[in-house]
Amino acid sequence: MTLRIPKDILSHLEHTGEAYYPRESCGLLTGVRIDADTYSVENFHFIPNVQVDSSADYLMEPQAMHNIIMSHKPGSFRELVGLWHTHPRNKAIPSLIDLGLAQRSGRKDVPYVITSVEFKHTFAYMFTGEEFVKTELEIV
Repeated sequence: MTLRIPKDILSHLEHTGEAYYPRESCGLLTGVRIDADTYSVENFHFIPNVQVDSSADYLMEPQAMHNIIMSHKPGSFRELVGLWHTHPRNKAIPSLIDLGLAQRSGRKDVPYVITSVEFKHTFAYMFTGEEFVKTELEIV
């Protein structure tokens, strides 16, 4: 599986993480699914983190998330191609909290993208239903 992301959007993710440090930040990545194994990011949509202790956890604001998914405006939204959040002080490796969120959501159809603010790297993972598997993040 490959997630293609434009360099300017990746930079925007990193800057968003820095702006909200030490809180976790989160959002949706939208774009197109090119084929069964390739997603292409076209837009980043910031979603407020409403988690009370947001230095090590996140919860996307439900109404904002719903509004983005339901917007379907030509050119602004094609389909969900990724779920993004930061790890302010840790590496961009899924945590046990991330695993629990993924298990509860059951989302196995889109990549989970994590940016480490402190370590300055971003990785993508697919959730199998039991674990996360690192996937290719292609910067275009």
